[in-house]
Formats: sequence, C-alpha cells, structure tokens
Amino acid sequence: MSGLDDRGRISERLRALHRDGAGAGAARTLLEVRGLGKSFGGLRAVNDFSFEVAEGSITALIGPNGAGKTTAFNMVTGVVEPTDGSILLDGAELRGLRPDRICALGVARTFQNIRLFEDQSALENVKVGLHRRLTSGLLGALLRTRAFRDEEREAAAAAARYLDFVGLLSRGSEPAGGLAYGERRRLEIARALASAPRLLLLDEPAAGMNPQETVELMALIHRIRAAGVTVLLIEHDMKLVMEISDTIFVLDHGEEIARGAPEAIRRDERVIHAYLGVPD
Repeated sequence: MSGLDDRGRISERLRALHRDGAGAGAARTLLEVRGLGKSFGGLRAVNDFSFEVAEGSITALIGPNGAGKTTAFNMVTGVVEPTDGSILLDGAELRGLRPDRICALGVARTFQNIRLFEDQSALENVKVGLHRRLTSGLLGALLRTRAFRDEEREAAAAAARYLDFVGLLSRGSEPAGGLAYGERRRLEIARALASAPRLLLLDEPAAGMNPQETVELMALIHRIRAAGVTVLLIEHDMKLVMEISDTIFVLDHGEEIARGAPEAIRRDERVIHAYLGVPD
C-alpha cells in the first residue's frame, strides 16, 4: 500500500471535503495551550496566554496589530520556541518539536505573507504539501523505479483533487506567481490541506481579498470544517470572524482580554475600546 493511501486516505478525505454542511460540532479539546509566554529580550510579546481549541470547531484569535497573535501561531507550529508554557495536541506535548514533526502530527498552517514557489505550477505547489506522505525516497527518485512512478501519478491526482476543492483545478498548470491574489491565498490553503492536517491554522486568510473573494473564503472554511479539520485562524475582517467562529479569543499587548462566543465579544467593553472601536 502506498504512502498516500496508508497515511492520508486521500480519497476518503477528499470525498468528505466535497460534502457541504456544518461540522459535527465541538466534541473534545484538540489543542490545549497553557501559560504560553514569549520574551524577545526585554519585550514580552505573549504573556501567560491559555486557550483551548475544540475538535471540529472554528476558533478565532483576534486583536490589534502587535498583540502577539502571529507569535502565538509561531509557537504552536514550532517556528518560535516558547519562553514559558505548554502546548498539547490531543494530549501530546508539541513544545520543543521541530516544525516538520509538528506537521507530521497533524498541524498545518498558512502564513500572513503568502509563501508559494511562484515559478512552479499550482499543481506542483500542492504536491509539496504531500511530500511527508510519500515513501519512495531519494534512491527511488534517482532510479525512477516503478514504485516511484506510481506514487508520482498518485500524488499528481491527489494534488488535482485538492486544487478542485479550492476551485483552482483549471489553473493547475499555471505558475503560482501568475495567479490572482485571492487564488494564491486559496492555493496556499490547498497546499496546507495536502498534508492531511487535523488542525489547520490560517494566518489572516482574508487579507487583501475583495468582498466576493471573502465570501468564497468563508464557504471554503466551512467546508474544511465539515470534513473534520479543526480550524484556528487569525483575522482582522470582523464580518468574517463574527459569522464563522464558534469561539473567539482576544489578545492585546500579549495578554488575553476576552474570550467567548461572537455576540459576547461584540458587546465586550474591553474589546470595543482596545480593538473594535467605540461606535459613533
């Protein structure tokens, strides 16, 4: 059995991704962060931040620029080593693990600034996300063994299905750098999904999108959740956050100032003054 079939069950996952509708809802805690802190010299970027992400949920992390949101993401994904705290994925400690190991455990992410291989095709960019699930190795690639060729065909077919899911199948042969901005955002999501994550972290996915692209993104996030992929996102588009989130955590100057359902956050005086703004 190939790596694609054994590790990812790609066909089953993609069939699930194409089913619209609400997810099964929060069942248990998938990600548990306790006392998370990060100091850069004398600057305390994140201080004693604790939060949970329920399995099957869409959870948002919001706050003003410089609040520590992306630093928190970087610590969860192993890009930055925490100064303090614990990060548990389904009870397993992530702190101290390399980003590739965290990805292998089921955590994928996109970045605030799009990071694609712009000279490579959209299809090839998604195939990069499948890399950890391939088994042929360097020798198989050099010798172009039958197992390698079969796996390459499976990888191309799987990448095409992810492109189809995000609405980019017809653009698969085009260089990533030639796609429209919103399409490049969706391509980065497709690449992240190709690693078959249990938890998907989206860092400002709607940044730079026009209103129609944002509506399409909201529908895409709902479909991802419907497949059983838990979503944690940073976002400044409050319409998107309030409409799709189950739970919202608010950071300001590295510290949590509020948490709760969208309506509770919308009415919270601390959030209004720190981030949402005082209405006229």
